[in-house]
Amino acid sequence: MEIEKMDILEILKKRVRMLILFALISLLVSGGISYFALSPQYEGTTTLLVQPQNLGNSIDYNDVITNEKLISTYGEIIKSKKIALDVIQQLNLKMNVDHLLQSVQTEGVKNSLVTAISVTDSDPERAAMIANAFAQSFRNILPTIMKIENISILDEANTEYVQGTISPSPYFIMGVALALSICIGIGVALFLEMIDKTFKTEETVEQVLGLTVLGSISKYKSTASNSSINIKRTGSHNTKATEVIGG
Repeated sequence: MEIEKMDILEILKKRVRMLILFALISLLVSGGISYFALSPQYEGTTTLLVQPQNLGNSIDYNDVITNEKLISTYGEIIKSKKIALDVIQQLNLKMNVDHLLQSVQTEGVKNSLVTAISVTDSDPERAAMIANAFAQSFRNILPTIMKIENISILDEANTEYVQGTISPSPYFIMGVALALSICIGIGVALFLEMIDKTFKTEETVEQVLGLTVLGSISKYKSTASNSSINIKRTGSHNTKATEVIGG
C-alpha cells in the first residue's frame, strides 16, 4: 500500500499512542541506566607555568615563541610512563600505568606558557590528588630531561572545584534516547501502514480496484443491556431474525 505525503500526519495521529509508548519506554530505560548503572565521572585540573631560564626583566620575544611551541612537548612528557609510574608510587595507586594515562589529558593555553593537566576519575578527591601529583612529578623530573628549572604550579586541583559530574550527562543521554525512539516509532508506524492491505475508505477501493462502491456496511456494536437478537429456524431453507429492543 503506497503512502502519500499528505497521509503521513494522519498515520502518525492514528499511531500516536504507540509513539508515546516508545518515548516513555526510552526515557525510563535511558534514565535508569544514566542514574543507576553508569558511574559518574569527575574532573580535576591543575595548571602549570613553564618559563625559560633567561626570562627575566627583559623579555626576548623569540624565547617566548620557542616556549609556546614547546607546550606540546611538555604535554607528551607529562603523559609519559616515567611520570605516570612516579605518580603511582607517590599515591600508592592500585592501577597500572596504561590505565592511569587513559584518564589524563593535557592542553596548552593558547598564546601563553601555561599548561593544564586534567584527570578524570569516579572519585572527585582522587581526581584532584592525581592531577596535583602529575604536576609535582613533572616539576621534579623535567629539569633532569631539559634545561628548564623555572616551573610554577599556578592552580592546584581542589575538590571544591570538582563538584559537578562531567559524564555521564543524564539529560543528554535521555534526550538522545527520546529522539531515537521518536524516529524508530515513526518508522514502525509507516512500516505497519505499508504492510496493511485493507481498504480504509470507499475512495481507496474505487482508486485501487477501479470499481464503483454500491453500498457499505457500517460497524454496529450491540450491548446486552438494550438489545438482543434471536434467530429462529422456520423451515429447511428459510430463517427468521427478530430483533428485540429493550426499553
